[in-house]
Amino acid sequence: MATETPAVQPIGVAPSPLPNIFDALRRLSSNYTLRVILQAMVTIWAVITFTFFLIRLMPGNPVDVYVDFLMNQQNMTYEEAYSRAASQFQFDPDANPITQYLEYMGRLLRGDLGTSITSTGTKVIDQILRYLPWTIFSVSLGLLISFTLGMTFGTMMAYVRNTPIDHAISLLASILSAVPNYIWGLGIVIVFGVQLQWFSIGELRGTYDPNLSPSFTPQFIGSVLQHAFLPVLVYVLGSVGGWMLNMRNSTISTLGEDYVNVARARGLTSST
Repeated sequence: MATETPAVQPIGVAPSPLPNIFDALRRLSSNYTLRVILQAMVTIWAVITFTFFLIRLMPGNPVDVYVDFLMNQQNMTYEEAYSRAASQFQFDPDANPITQYLEYMGRLLRGDLGTSITSTGTKVIDQILRYLPWTIFSVSLGLLISFTLGMTFGTMMAYVRNTPIDHAISLLASILSAVPNYIWGLGIVIVFGVQLQWFSIGELRGTYDPNLSPSFTPQFIGSVLQHAFLPVLVYVLGSVGGWMLNMRNSTISTLGEDYVNVARARGLTSST
């Protein structure tokens, strides 16, 4: 009597991990957020590296300026002044640039930005953290004002396009956007602060009146706004022109779309 032989099951082969790795890399490369973050990190590293070597190759770098200051003000020799600068700024003058660069990047990754040149004994990170809240406040307020004005006037320019009002505001916006921020700042300080004396430059230094203590009182809030007025004004003058022109062009492009023309053909008015 013949017996049936059971079928032999094939032995499973373990899948290779390489396709899984390639698939994961492909998914990561298609992630827009990850690509933007990597591009930003590479850009920041390139700028830091370029600046590091540029400062050391060009004449008159900050260390040489500080050495000249010590030689002129404290009558030090060049060797003494250079030794003090090296100890204060935490670098070895005898090390090659590559070693200095690696040490600098190591401290930078740890959040150590070194010691300030203008404020002896003060860390740079402390200086940044001291003024960062006020910088964010001034920039945020200036951005809000310039964006609001730019959107409003840009939309109006689009609806009255090719009229004297449009031409006048477009010319003004072009002039505002063409002048750098620092030119506006210098011009306001020299013309209105020094020549016309509309305000006291010394009283507006700092973030608020030193005689006041931080609090949510009208006096303190008014002092903060008074000291932030010039930085905010300069930011608005330097950026509102671009917002106006961009909004004008975007609105004109939208008004020329097919669905807008169809709506007008069906009797929809511009004021609807």
